[in-house]
Amino acid sequence: MVVLLVPRSPAEAIDSLVVGLDSGTLFGWRNVADWGDVERVTVTYDSLFKWDVSPGDNLAPGLLRRGGRLVALYEIVEEDSLIEVMSPLPDLENLVDGDGATAFDPDRSGETGVPRDLYILIDLGASFSINRIRLHPRLDEEHRIRFPQQFRVLTSDNESIEDPFTVVSQLNFGSILPNSEPVIDRVFASREARFVEIHTTGVQPWELAEIEIYGDGTVPVGQFQSVPLPARHAFPVWGRVRFEGGDVTGLPMVMQTRTGPDRTPILYFRYTGVGDDVEQIPAGVWGALPEEEQGPVEPNPEWSAWTTVSGGFIRSTGLHRYIQIRLRFSEPGTIIRRLILEYAQPALVERLQAEVHPRLVTPGEEDEFTLSVLSHTITTNREVVSGFRQLEVLTTASVAAIDRVLIDDVEVPFAARIRAGEGFTVNLGQRITQDGTFLQIVFRASLFRDATRFETRVSERRVSSGRLESVYQTAEAGDIDIDSPGGELVVRLVTNEDLEIVGRVLTSSPILTPNGDAINDVTTIGFSLFKLTRPTMATVEIFDLGGRQLRQLLREELGDGHHEILWDGTDAFGRVVGPGGYIYRVSLDGDDGIVTRQGLLGVIY
Repeated sequence: MVVLLVPRSPAEAIDSLVVGLDSGTLFGWRNVADWGDVERVTVTYDSLFKWDVSPGDNLAPGLLRRGGRLVALYEIVEEDSLIEVMSPLPDLENLVDGDGATAFDPDRSGETGVPRDLYILIDLGASFSINRIRLHPRLDEEHRIRFPQQFRVLTSDNESIEDPFTVVSQLNFGSILPNSEPVIDRVFASREARFVEIHTTGVQPWELAEIEIYGDGTVPVGQFQSVPLPARHAFPVWGRVRFEGGDVTGLPMVMQTRTGPDRTPILYFRYTGVGDDVEQIPAGVWGALPEEEQGPVEPNPEWSAWTTVSGGFIRSTGLHRYIQIRLRFSEPGTIIRRLILEYAQPALVERLQAEVHPRLVTPGEEDEFTLSVLSHTITTNREVVSGFRQLEVLTTASVAAIDRVLIDDVEVPFAARIRAGEGFTVNLGQRITQDGTFLQIVFRASLFRDATRFETRVSERRVSSGRLESVYQTAEAGDIDIDSPGGELVVRLVTNEDLEIVGRVLTSSPILTPNGDAINDVTTIGFSLFKLTRPTMATVEIFDLGGRQLRQLLREELGDGHHEILWDGTDAFGRVVGPGGYIYRVSLDGDDGIVTRQGLLGVIY
């Protein structure tokens, strides 16, 4: 009897890890926060947010809604002992209720033994940039004279009230120069503040009705970082990121991820006392050790580096179950309630490595590059992988052509699509499933930015829940080609600090003969832009020799790379210009002013 063993096709599925709203108590924002790396962001179980603020807003009335608080700190004598007290005294909220007819008076606080010399600590509930503080007692005839005479105001942007505070010099009144005004209103240089502290030092009776704290309309960059979060499957292919409103690419934040096989992206060591010998210990134990026993703290080499989510996809490499997220918020009013991190099963490959060569080129010149990719498909736990048919390269380089594709040094047929300014896609004529397959793509490209990256990933289209989904797996840089040592996916420019952002302007022909015979009827004005970090306004104009503008050929934001514009010898009204000399001018609004290049064109008939 012959028994045929037919391998079962792996179940293809797209799952997700949900953080925040509707994720259950386990993955609520407060439960997954790595509090040592959370700054200037308000965190609740179902949301993260940077509070909205406009220039001149009084931030004090909204502090309780933001999760802030008011407490008094003072000392009392009890049984011959001096005891420190921190108390949310009943009338403290009168200070931020927006009602000038209510007040806080330590003599009438409702608590026994509250001194006039105390600290009022105001937690704004989030960090803001403030530049003005105004405070006063009730302003009727009876109470306006009860203003504090000796006090100082301090601020702190740290996460703990135990950290140092900084005095606002314009609000520092002592026994030598006491305050003499019922209403104190001071403007000062903007400073970041989470906490505002008022320390009264005099013995005279006093009260305060309102403390107004004004923002300048900006908020410092906030950061949220999670602890490592596990997927349900052991070897996920991390993919798209979404939030409750859709695509994360439209959010005013930067998201980064890193992945690893366990919960320890950072390793902690203690000195054993035997020479320089160390042993690995948990982070909590390390923090409790005497300083002389605390050993090095190092990144776990099995974890990937932090990478930025772009195009809505996670770029972290490796089939790692644990993922850590970092969010950086730059705009006030940003709210994130839920993040959905998708991942696919099974993996396309077990491991993917890539490198590009050459790694040093001349800016703006076309070079031949070889991208080498090594695919590993045998997993240590015998997990099934699906392989791939498509490879994508994401780059800002100007790619001219894909010339050849080789698999294990044999040239193979392929189909390619180039996306200007984004990279290219290569479709292979066969599925790559063999372990150790060595793939090479030979292409031509020009580089206009130093440290241009060639991010490489393989992809596959799968059906999940009735719809077609793209699954991507990103390659890590590795030295896999013996002919090109180094193993990098970044190419540098042979350049110096004097490289201009606008390169030399070239024309296809310096002479035009716009007579309709299809010979030199038009000329191409070509120029290259270098080292731009963002699209910048560029203008191309035609002038006569007297400096009068005849036509504006281009005015739009351009990125780095090579650009071309045509002139057909006509002016702004479509009329053919007369014979003679003309000036073309290329201008770029750079960070250091307008950069201009110009030259001569001739028109003859």
